[in-house]
Amino acid sequence: MFAYHTSDGYDVLLEVTHELFDDDLQDLVFIDRPRICAIYTCSSTGEITKTERLKYFKRPKPALYPINLNEGFDEYIFRPKVELTHLLDTVQKYIFETKESVLQPDALNSEKSEGNAKRKLILCIRGALARIMAIPYRLQATKYNDFTIYASKYCDILHLTEIGWTDRCTEEDSYHGKFVQTCFSYDPNEDPITDEPFDENSVPFGVYQTSLREFDLIYSAEIGGVISDKKIDIQNMEEVNKSRFLMTKLLRAGNYSEETLNNPKCLIWWLQSYLTDTQDICFGLINRNGIINHPVRVNTVNDIRNNRRWEPHICTGFLYSMLTLIEETMADVDCPYTVFEFQRDSFAGCIKFRKHTGKTEYSFLSEEYIKHCKERFDKI
Repeated sequence: MFAYHTSDGYDVLLEVTHELFDDDLQDLVFIDRPRICAIYTCSSTGEITKTERLKYFKRPKPALYPINLNEGFDEYIFRPKVELTHLLDTVQKYIFETKESVLQPDALNSEKSEGNAKRKLILCIRGALARIMAIPYRLQATKYNDFTIYASKYCDILHLTEIGWTDRCTEEDSYHGKFVQTCFSYDPNEDPITDEPFDENSVPFGVYQTSLREFDLIYSAEIGGVISDKKIDIQNMEEVNKSRFLMTKLLRAGNYSEETLNNPKCLIWWLQSYLTDTQDICFGLINRNGIINHPVRVNTVNDIRNNRRWEPHICTGFLYSMLTLIEETMADVDCPYTVFEFQRDSFAGCIKFRKHTGKTEYSFLSEEYIKHCKERFDKI
């Protein structure tokens, strides 16, 4: 352990320096190819249900330009603010529904466990993983690089979450949803329907599963759509996982050919794609009035990585180190309510933490899930 106490009530877990990421010292640690286990949508009332259809990418036709993303704002349906206690709801829903022994990873991955360390299960959201993975390429002291991750450990399962967005409902906050509506159709042979109110609750979330050495990761993430000229059977996860996925992103219009792939946001977008096996990103360049004047640009995720020479093993290696440190820090914890708060402080050049013992405002596991875990492990 590297921890030492600070004057602000935190303990320093790790000092983050350039030397940590010396390429010559890095082990080649990679995640297995992520696979989708289930796809859900969440209604405005919080009800989570299986999604019955995928979205298909349709490049906007020339006649559609300029695209005004302000149109339809009066009828736009924003997703309700998600409290800390509900950020893992999608993953918990999957745990409730699956018949596999996902809460006992040694049983599920016996071939990986033989002769190796005990499997360790982590349930989380993609944002928490991507934030950690970005640290090696975000060492500058700026609020943009700071974030907080909350961790809870119960029944030998580590749970991670973070709050990555604020509750805003302006026209500008609706642009991404309108862009999604412009680029995706529910039928590969039909154009997108853009004259209906866009409902953010219709955006599908996938539950993904992958492994990182002895860690088994199950996490939720927003899904964009697929590139396909034929319908894909969403009930057939093997077919779904063979599909080519694409996500959409908006950037302020600037130098059309050069600035897009150099935007600071591209690092997180690359990592989001890496964690969901997404192959392409469609960029819309938007002016200050919410107008897209130029044709959208589609780049492969590898274009982004190669442009900045980012190395996946640097990010996954650091993720592995951090998960190991977090797990060691919480080794003696077995309480569904106790939460460790891990904070990235770029100005102090460190990752620090503090402990919230017992049931507090930071506790985020649902009572239904806690009961489910206890019942499963009581049977072991």
